[in-house]
Order: sequence, then C-alpha cells, then structure tokens
Amino acid sequence: MEPATTGRAPVPRPVATFTARDTDLGTLTRALTGPVAGPVTLHGIPGVGKTQLTRVWAHQHADSYGIAWQARAADPLTAVADLAQLADRLDVAPNTDQETAAAAVVEALSGRQGWLLVFDDASPDAVRLLLPHRGGHVVLTSRSPNSAPVAATQKVGLFAPQPAAAFLDPHHVLPTDAAVRLAERLGYLPLALEQARAYCAATGRSLDGYLADYRQTAAAATRQLQCGHHSTCRYALRRCALDQVRRSARERHQLARQRRSPHQSQFL
Repeated sequence: MEPATTGRAPVPRPVATFTARDTDLGTLTRALTGPVAGPVTLHGIPGVGKTQLTRVWAHQHADSYGIAWQARAADPLTAVADLAQLADRLDVAPNTDQETAAAAVVEALSGRQGWLLVFDDASPDAVRLLLPHRGGHVVLTSRSPNSAPVAATQKVGLFAPQPAAAFLDPHHVLPTDAAVRLAERLGYLPLALEQARAYCAATGRSLDGYLADYRQTAAAATRQLQCGHHSTCRYALRRCALDQVRRSARERHQLARQRRSPHQSQFL
C-alpha cells in the first residue's frame, strides 16, 4: 500500500498507457460530486481496469483533497491494518491496537472535509465498519456491485473494439489487421491488452507472433482448466509472460558463459 499524502499525489500513480476511459471518469465525477454524493463502488471482472480508473481520477482531482488514502480491502484484517496506518497522519489513537486505530480514523474523517478514501478490491465483510458517514469521498473497487450496501454502483466494462486495437498499435493512425485480430482474441480486456503491448515492446515480438503464442497457450489452458474465456485469457497471459522470462534467463546465462570464456573451443 502506498502511504497517504497531502496535496499533490493522493494515491499511487496509474500506468502511463491509461486510455479510453473518459466516459467512465465523467460518470465517477458526477457520482462523487453530485448533490447526493456518497460512496461509489466501481465493479467489474478482474483485469478490466477498476483500480487504474480510480487512480487516474484521483490524480486528476488531487487539488481537491488535503488527505487521501488507499487501503487494500480484500479481507477485514488487511483493510483494518491499512486504514490504521492513517491514524498517525491524523494524530488520533496513538499507541493503540489496529482495530482501535482504524475506528478512530473513521471517526476523525467523519468530522472533517476534503479527504478521499479508496478501498481496493473490497469485500463486504472488510469494509462494513470502515466507511466514514460524511465529510469526504469514498471509492471502492470490487468484483461485486454489493461490496458496500450504502454505495452507488458503476460498472467498468471492457474496451470497445476500435480503442482496444488502437491501444495495441499506437504507432499507426488506424489499427492494423494484426491489432484488430489480437484485440478480439484477448476479449478486449484492458489488462490483457496492456500485457500484450508491453510484451511486444520489450521483446520485439510482432502482434501476429504474439497472437500465435497466445493461441497455443490458450488452447492448452482451455483443455486443462475448462473455464470461461477471460479466465483462460488471464492464465494464458501469465504463461506467455513466464515463457518469456525463461527465454530471457537462458539468453542471459548463455551470454554470461560466453563472456567468462571468450576463447573456449566450441567443441569442449
């Protein structure tokens, strides 16, 4: 978890390649700043970009907050521990246990203005007692729209086909056929697109070459896992990345051996 800050940098910075979410950002702005503003849950499947959307919005509105904090909230213990660390910054509940400190943070935030609290990957049990009642803004990211009963909900969906292809192929005015094919095969999932783009940039692999690798890995995953398309997609991406790490490690090892023994006969 990143530490809380005042002023300029409220939450961790988003990835530099963030794109194609202007409508979602506008919807979140209206939900948080409208006349009946309250907690907002951004929900969607894993890898769709909920956390990145929250980070971008927070940085765009950094001047509106004096205090901001991001807490991991997949389980109650982690959420309490992360929120309790804010107690020192707020100068409340010194030298107490984490539960007492977290409760003091919630009470302190409820009595002041100008703060942003983000619960990332939130579960209902984790955040049930950790939501301040007033004074600032709360954003939750979750797979479920029911992570917080009092929150408004906003679904974060997949990329549209054209922006997805354009994201994979930023050097062309119009996406190439290879980018269109790969974006479709990756299900327009933002995380999958980001990893494919980064992989090709780092290795020099073409989009068609990556698609061939992905198809082979995804076919094996489908036979082994018998799961849905996007679960298969995430598994295949991890395998592709792992294969690249192994290839890079072998290449570095071979290069190191050559440097250690530049005159050694190839027949020894």
